Amino acid sequence: MNLGVKWGAIVTVAIAVVYLVMPQEKIDLTHESWLRLTNDSGQACLDYERLQLKDPDSARLLSAFTKGGTATIKYKARNSYGTYGQSEVQCAMSGNEVSSENTELVRESARLSASTKETEKRIVCLQRVTALQRQELRLDDARDKVRQTPGCEDFH
Repeated sequence: MNLGVKWGAIVTVAIAVVYLVMPQEKIDLTHESWLRLTNDSGQACLDYERLQLKDPDSARLLSAFTKGGTATIKYKARNSYGTYGQSEVQCAMSGNEVSSENTELVRESARLSASTKETEKRIVCLQRVTALQRQELRLDDARDKVRQTPGCEDFH
């Protein structure tokens, strides 16, 4: 067997053993350091998001992809109750760095879009109530009936 192949196998086994005995927290920190060193846009986005978290040190990147200058990440972090929750956020990237101004615009646009969808959903439910009232159904009965339809369960 070639000497280089033997040393490669030895190094690979040594690294595997170190990772098997190393605590997961150390592995995560090593991985984060590597992502920062390689200017990973997902890690940059998570580092930006950490500023908003209750427990910034608990944040761990679960997945990331970048498309058209926007990085979308999923991460987990401890919340106010001490339990882990998952979130997804987007960051506008300028090269491998987060553009704060553009990121806030992207996020505000997403909030407005969600608000618009919620308003549209409420309008559809309200239109259903109105149509039922035209059929001479009492308001309370019309609302109850509309709440039984998909998308209007929480209509008031």
